[in-house]
Amino acid sequence: MRSAYLDDAEPEVLSQAVRGVLERRGAMVTEHRHSRVRFGGYRPQPMSWSRAGYVGIYQALGEREAEVRLLVRAKWPWRILWTVCIVNVLVLLLTIVTNPPGTVWSMLAIVGGLALVAATVVYVGTLKSVREDERGILAEFEAEFEKLGDVDVETDEERELRELEAELEGEITKRKLIASRPAKAPKEKGKRFSLRPGKKADEAADEETPEQRRERLLARKAELEAKLREKQEASTSTPEGENARP
Repeated sequence: MRSAYLDDAEPEVLSQAVRGVLERRGAMVTEHRHSRVRFGGYRPQPMSWSRAGYVGIYQALGEREAEVRLLVRAKWPWRILWTVCIVNVLVLLLTIVTNPPGTVWSMLAIVGGLALVAATVVYVGTLKSVREDERGILAEFEAEFEKLGDVDVETDEERELRELEAELEGEITKRKLIASRPAKAPKEKGKRFSLRPGKKADEAADEETPEQRRERLLARKAELEAKLREKQEASTSTPEGENARP
């Protein structure tokens, strides 16, 4: 499942835009409401499994921010997997009730296990292509949403990074305040810690992937925590004999 966030949007307008993108891709819309759109019969390639999916549009009461969630699955591999699971459970219950001989138990366990493994392998084999379809469809959703007007569209990865940056800034500010309370020493002149990179860092950050940016922020947090810990230890330590009376 992938998500996109919009700062100001109307669910009815979003659902119409979603339906237009799906129909242009050749999908058949089976349910269309302002809060959700279901579709099926989507086949990205001639020899691929047919796709089915769900688009949910969520907006809290009284809020303008909206969230669009997209879920795509390979239709028949998903149905086959669930059917095999249900059949195995029913066969197990029936076998427990009838209590057949041990050879029947063994044959049913072998057949049911092989069927479950085969269905799982088929379904797992579709996950990579399905995730690529989700990324492509969501990218078209975002492009269509931006045409609606002055709307800020944010992906789930961008939102996660923004929340991580805000969390790091809050944690660093909190540790600075804690470290400065017992010391009550004048602030040292020098380079201040900052999470905002310079111009060259901004250009380099534009080329980073979300995973690389997350690792860089976590490494920066660890570095700042170590420096603040050293500063706190230095400020709280006292020379020998300072508390001795003359």
